[in-house]
Amino acid sequence: MKNVCTIFYPLFNLWIAEENNYLVNLSYSKIEGEYNYFKSSFLSLVEKQLDSYFKRELKEFSIPFKYDLGDFGNRVLDQMKMIPYGKTLSYKDLATKIDSSAYRALGSVCNKNPIAIIIPCHRIIKSNGDYKGYAVSNEIKKYLLELEGVICER
Repeated sequence: MKNVCTIFYPLFNLWIAEENNYLVNLSYSKIEGEYNYFKSSFLSLVEKQLDSYFKRELKEFSIPFKYDLGDFGNRVLDQMKMIPYGKTLSYKDLATKIDSSAYRALGSVCNKNPIAIIIPCHRIIKSNGDYKGYAVSNEIKKYLLELEGVICER
C-alpha cells in the first residue's frame, strides 16, 4: 500500500506518494485511492529534495520513481525527464524527439504526468514561447520557470 503525505508551500500544496521506496505520485491535488497517510523516511527525503529545489540549491533530483502511462505516455515522460533545469522544450520539439506529430496527445500526457516537478512538464512550452496552458495553473508554471531562471514574458 502507498504511503502519502502533504507538503505545504506558500503558493501551493504538494501531495506525494511512495510505494516500496519509489516515488509514484507527486501532485498538486489530493491523491485518490487507498493509502496510508504517513511520512515515511523515503517521503522525508523527497520533501528535503523539493525544499532544496525551491531554495535553488538542487537542480537535479536523485529520487527513484516509476510510472506507467502506456507506451506513448512513457516515451513522452522518458523524454520530458531529460529536459535540464533552466531549459525549455516546445511541444513540437518534444514530438520530434519521440517521432510523433501528435502534439495534442503530448499535452494530454503532460496533463496526466504523475510526478510533477521531478518529471518537468512545466518545462514544455508552445513554439512561440508562450508558457500558458499548465494543467494546474499558469501562475504555478510561471513560478517554476522563473525559479529555474527561465524568463516568462507572455
